[in-house]
Amino acid sequence: MLEPLPIPETTTILPLCMLTDQLSRAETVHATHAKIVEELMVQSAQVLARWYEGAVMHEGEAWMACEERLMRIERWVRREESAKARLHAG
Repeated sequence: MLEPLPIPETTTILPLCMLTDQLSRAETVHATHAKIVEELMVQSAQVLARWYEGAVMHEGEAWMACEERLMRIERWVRREESAKARLHAG
């Protein structure tokens, strides 16, 4: 069986009731901050993606270009060395 609870003293409940406005404002501020944080996270992801595409991918392309140049130079050096070897041999 349920037993009735005594009604609390107003001196106990009144300070808690006075906090409802402050709690409501704090909840609004918290929701605003959560939205700002979410927007900042999206912006950070976009900045990181732009950096990756711009810097990292560009660096990879630059390394590929250097590697291609180096391979062409190595082929040229081998041809020149081969030509010198034939010239001295024959």
